Amino acid sequence: KKTANLGEYLILGLLLFSTLKKTTALHTTSLLWLTLILAIIYASTDEFHQVFVPGREGRLRDVLIDSSGVITSVFVIKKRFEKT
Repeated sequence: KKTANLGEYLILGLLLFSTLKKTTALHTTSLLWLTLILAIIYASTDEFHQVFVPGREGRLRDVLIDSSGVITSVFVIKKRFEKT
């Protein structure tokens, strides 16, 4: 289950970067940072929301797992742009 979350946030990072790249004029480095920040904020608010759902709980550990997926996507994107 945790691996799935990591994969979901990896995909979120890729999609978020792609969307930001098409809709802003920011430099690639700025886009990577913005992608990272926005996705980690999203992971944090998702865990906060779970505190209010019966049978669920928000955990910092889950935010860290989700964040590692986003960080992986940022590294993948960075490597791709280094080659071009």
